[in-house]
Amino acid sequence: MIPLKRFVRKRCAGRLHRRFFSMERKLVIQLRRVIMKQLSIEMPIVAECAVRECVYNTEQCCHARAITVGNGVHPGCDTFFNGSAHSKAWSRTAGVGACKVSACKFNEDYECMTEQISVGRDGESVRCLTYQR
Repeated sequence: MIPLKRFVRKRCAGRLHRRFFSMERKLVIQLRRVIMKQLSIEMPIVAECAVRECVYNTEQCCHARAITVGNGVHPGCDTFFNGSAHSKAWSRTAGVGACKVSACKFNEDYECMTEQISVGRDGESVRCLTYQR
């Protein structure tokens, strides 16, 4: 941390202001990185995603941080986002953060309790292919 006296010596208040907020911004970014690295939870993985049009799909793998399944009735992939710019986070494997389809046999308190799921097309919709009543 830079001592406050060093800032006070600056003659230009604008420079002082910009430099202080620039340092503050860098500290916030570093803090976010530390916090995000510490977050570790168990969740089922998305083992396969056959929907190539999704921005999170690269080589039939989903690279979103987590997906949400369903709208209460249908087991659609709510995270599906149609686009051409695919995710750059290739090393990340998606997990299932929430499942809103309470009729699924793997759903327990709106969380998926299977080890892994597959996502693909069912007609025109993008859905969880692991869904079972």
